[in-house]
Amino acid sequence: MSTEDKDQATRITEVISNIFDENDPIVNLELPTYYEPLQRMEDLTYEVEYQISKINNTGHKLIHQATNRYNEEVLVFQILNDSRENEHIHLRVMVITKNGVQVPYSNVFLGIKPEQNKMHINDFRIEGDRVNRGYGSIAMEAIKKLVNELKITLITGSITRVDWDHIERSVHFYNKHGFTCKLDAGREVGKIEWRVRSK
Repeated sequence: MSTEDKDQATRITEVISNIFDENDPIVNLELPTYYEPLQRMEDLTYEVEYQISKINNTGHKLIHQATNRYNEEVLVFQILNDSRENEHIHLRVMVITKNGVQVPYSNVFLGIKPEQNKMHINDFRIEGDRVNRGYGSIAMEAIKKLVNELKITLITGSITRVDWDHIERSVHFYNKHGFTCKLDAGREVGKIEWRVRSK
C-alpha cells in the first residue's frame, strides 16, 4: 500500500469515526497494518518518550507501559475526550517497534457502572497478525490497573458467535487472567467473569 493510499485510508476512517459512534460496526473497517516512521531512526527509547508526551499533551491518560517478548514497546492509554467517560472507557494499544509505530491501533472498549463497582468488557479488538504477541495480556494489565483505581469488584464479558472460531484461545486467555468462562456450545455463546479479591 502506498503512502498516499495509507493517508487516504486514515482520512476516511477519521471522517467515518466522527460521524458514527465508536461501537457502530461501520467504524470497524479492517485496515491493513502499516508502520509510521520513528522520530529518530531505530531509537525506541526516544520514540516511547515522544509518544507518552504526545498522549499526555492531547489530554489522554497513559495507563500501562510494557515490553513484550519481541522487544516491542507497548503503551496502553485511555481516550479521555469521550463525552461518555462516566459509563464507557476506550483504551488504545500502541505498539512501537524498530520498524515504526504500528497503525491502526488495537482497541479495548469497556463499560462501567461505578455505583455498582462493576465493569463489562464490551469488545477486545486485537486481531489478525497481532494475536499471540502479548498485546492482549498487556491490555489486561492496564484493565487491572483501572480496576484498582476505580475500586471495581466484578468484571464481566460475553463470548459471542464471532469469537467461536477461536474459542479455545479465548478461553485460555481469560482463564490465564483469572476469569471463569461459562460456555453454551449449542448456541455458541458464553460469559466471562472475574471477581476481584480484596487486598
